[in-house]
Amino acid sequence: MSNLSIEVFTGSAQAFNVNSAIVYGEKDAVLVDAQFLISDAHRLTARLLELGKNLTHIYVTHFHPDHYFGLQVVKSAYPQAQVLALAETVEDIKNTFGKKIDQWKPTVGNNVPDVPVIPDVLDQDIIELEGHELKIKGRLQGDTPNNSYVWIPSIKALITGDIVYNDTFVWTLETNAESRQAWHQTLDELQSLNPEIVVAGHQAYNTENTPEAIAHTRRYLIAFDEVLSESPTTDQIIANVKSRFPELHTVEIGLILAAKAFGVNHAK
Repeated sequence: MSNLSIEVFTGSAQAFNVNSAIVYGEKDAVLVDAQFLISDAHRLTARLLELGKNLTHIYVTHFHPDHYFGLQVVKSAYPQAQVLALAETVEDIKNTFGKKIDQWKPTVGNNVPDVPVIPDVLDQDIIELEGHELKIKGRLQGDTPNNSYVWIPSIKALITGDIVYNDTFVWTLETNAESRQAWHQTLDELQSLNPEIVVAGHQAYNTENTPEAIAHTRRYLIAFDEVLSESPTTDQIIANVKSRFPELHTVEIGLILAAKAFGVNHAK
């Protein structure tokens, strides 16, 4: 059995610093999440080609387009790779991809696909890579329901999708107080695995992939709820969150959109 390694590819700021994780052994590789923009997907694919591994599987953690719109680029270089996701994710993608393309085409044009690759349903909870098990756990609350993570016990590595954010603002727009409490429970589950490597769904550049990302996400969610408890305006939410996390500069749009949605003046 060969040793496994992980390399993290972080997309451009325009693509919200979304992560893809390349897990590879001596000959084969598995990719987790496939980028948002076509340009970033080409850069990811170039890196895969440089590694020189046989890409056997591409796993998509959840339905947000920044995790799968780049699939067609990767598949063009690796037509043999199986593209897989949990049944809930596949259904969510089918139900939303048209609206997402319509949303993003006016902004980025041909940098998103006309028709995305739809993953096949993963009918088991394990992907094998050179004798190692990549364990999939889904139906979990992260920044949306039906998030999933990949746990690789042989190297104590956790690839979290959008359950964890690393040194960034956290996407809370699609949550409420109840779902954020469920999100904490998911973070508890991740922490209980005692991972040594944690690859978040989004991260600032030059950030280490450590369990601190789980703690950061938890701190942010707690702070966000504390800020909302004061019935603030949009501007107050932005100012108060930034004052609590002055070091954060990445994925700021997540804070801005959430503040517009949750501020007491949001209906004006």
